[in-house]
Amino acid sequence: MIKRNAAKPVRVAPPMMEEQEVSTSTLQELLEKEETVSNLIFSKGREEGISKSYKSFKNCTFRNQTFSECKFRSSQLADIRFENCDLSNISFAESSLYRVEFIACKLLGTNLSETTMNHVLLHDCNASYINLAMSKMNQVRFSHCHFRNGSFNDCRFSSVAFDSCDLVEADFSHAPLRGIDLRTSRIGGITLNISDLKGAAVLHLKTGFPMGFQMSVMCIGQLAMQAAVNRIGTSAIAGYTAANKVDQLSVLVDNAVGIGIANYVAQNYGAGKMDRIKKGVWHCFLMLTAMNFAMGALLLLGQSFVVPMFVTNPTAEIMQYSKDYLFTVVPFYFFLGALLVYRTAIQSVGNTWAPFAAC
Repeated sequence: MIKRNAAKPVRVAPPMMEEQEVSTSTLQELLEKEETVSNLIFSKGREEGISKSYKSFKNCTFRNQTFSECKFRSSQLADIRFENCDLSNISFAESSLYRVEFIACKLLGTNLSETTMNHVLLHDCNASYINLAMSKMNQVRFSHCHFRNGSFNDCRFSSVAFDSCDLVEADFSHAPLRGIDLRTSRIGGITLNISDLKGAAVLHLKTGFPMGFQMSVMCIGQLAMQAAVNRIGTSAIAGYTAANKVDQLSVLVDNAVGIGIANYVAQNYGAGKMDRIKKGVWHCFLMLTAMNFAMGALLLLGQSFVVPMFVTNPTAEIMQYSKDYLFTVVPFYFFLGALLVYRTAIQSVGNTWAPFAAC
């Protein structure tokens, strides 16, 4: 956690909308003959293949518009509102945005690199993989937006707010975050320089405490188990230690699957594909169950060959302790696998308290 009072209020001025009329021409037709498009409403249209630079857009509303393969490089946008528009994979690189709003828009992979943004609002937008690298932002608010895997590297922020945003695995390298409040946003896996966090407000108590508590319970359980084994004698210690290392072979498989399902769920959650999450989690559960069953059978049947790999010249007593340990824990591989898959999936959508309560 870094300074709680670092963030300053961000006041974004809305577009000053004057009288507008519905356009009877497509945007492409207007840009062929005009340098400036102004005072118009574009609704429920589709614009494809526009490639224009150094154009101006003033006092316009774009509503339910779809843009495909469009480039508006080095353009100027002033007093513009985009509502429910699909702006995915288009380019506004090196443009200037002043009093611009994006409301409930799709901005997947949109290129806004090297832009100058003043009084800009993005609200309820899906902007995964957006490129805002090397942009200069002043009085900009991002509210309830998805920015997974977005690029914010080398940005310059001044009075910028992230309210309840998904910033998982976003790139903030070389982007000083002084004065920015990230306490309500998800920032797992982001790329940044530690020095750039100075002066930012970051609070991970909401996610860090539940997950930390879970790990603490596991560590306490391991310590309690080791203390109990130590009282039995040296043979028990040797048998337990060897069997525990054998048991870790299965744990490695479970952890690898857990990492995979965590990335899968997080990416699909950011894209709003809940059906894919349900299907993927179910298939992962079936796969891990089969793998744990095979691993458990292998360890039980092959323990006489595997255990000696971790202890030199084991006695019959040591082998018996190892056997007792494995026969006790292996039947629970099924439950451990199920717990891992569903706990990881729940945590990957931002709910860390449900696994905490179960713990």
